[in-house]
Amino acid sequence: MFAHETGTYHGYLIRPVVTRSGDGRYEAAAIIEDRAGATHTLALDAAFYQQRDAADAARESAIAWLQRLASTGDRVPLRQH
Repeated sequence: MFAHETGTYHGYLIRPVVTRSGDGRYEAAAIIEDRAGATHTLALDAAFYQQRDAADAARESAIAWLQRLASTGDRVPLRQH
């Protein structure tokens, strides 16, 4: 597992997580955390040849997910841990 640069978007912490699969490609997910510490994990259904591409896609998908929720007026359903 590889941790990548953590970023923020409108108060949410976004941590891309990248793992290497058995065939040498990379899989990605993003852990989204609010200020209270509630989290949501967003997994991508894709394989990448470059580790950086996987991390970038995880970060971009997390931002798109947050934007979609904000545009519909939905509350972000994050879980407390």
